[in-house]
Amino acid sequence: MKGQTHELGFGLGGMYYQGDINPEVPFQQSQWAFQAFYRKNFGYHWSIRAGGLIGKVRGDDSLGSYDFQTYRNLRFETAIYEGHGLLEFNFLPYRPGRTNKGGAWTPFVFAGLSLFYFSPQVQYNGSLIDLATLNTEGQNLPGSTLEDYGFVSMAIPFGAGIKLKLSNRFSLLGEWGMRMTFTDYLDDVSYRYPNQAQMVIINGQLASELSDPSMGGTVGGSTLSGYQRGTSNNLDWYSFFNVSLVFKFNDPSICYMNGL
Repeated sequence: MKGQTHELGFGLGGMYYQGDINPEVPFQQSQWAFQAFYRKNFGYHWSIRAGGLIGKVRGDDSLGSYDFQTYRNLRFETAIYEGHGLLEFNFLPYRPGRTNKGGAWTPFVFAGLSLFYFSPQVQYNGSLIDLATLNTEGQNLPGSTLEDYGFVSMAIPFGAGIKLKLSNRFSLLGEWGMRMTFTDYLDDVSYRYPNQAQMVIINGQLASELSDPSMGGTVGGSTLSGYQRGTSNNLDWYSFFNVSLVFKFNDPSICYMNGL
């Protein structure tokens, strides 16, 4: 198909999370993140893109705005490994790598699908502890209806950005995109406090301490059993913002049909 161009991009930026531990504040505890992608452009306005990103997100109740968060005292961190496919639309006519074709810049929007891996952990006594294996919401306790959660989930990425031509070969891309995930356990928090006496017996003292580190809790003697620990009807989100250097790798001297 005539008029197509092909690009490789590499970007550096940040990643942050919103969910039970950070329900409201964008960019809180942003961590470094990196992306790489391949993009195929169709004419002036449409592109498809496939890529991956690596980053980390964190949440900490001590930074929350509400008293219940200070009391609850939960925190977590997790690496994110994402692969995605996106459809992009340029608002202005734009052709990468050709300074005499299309405009020099354009705002754009994108949306698509992604698959990502996560594994929530917490710093405890100088070590990183995997939270999922501790069943902190009592998934394995007698009478529990909760199931273990997986480490791979889908998400819907969408966002906006700006593309800027630098030369016949290079351009810059700045973007910000949100990921609406299909899991509520990115932060290991979703449902209710389990019975801590059972937790100590079946899962051990460490599991009980990390299940309920509330300011008034005592291991095996918490009075919060059955009370809300998270909000299970609100799924978790993470977002990625970055600046990428993009390289057009097909020959910019090729004359395409129809002036494309």
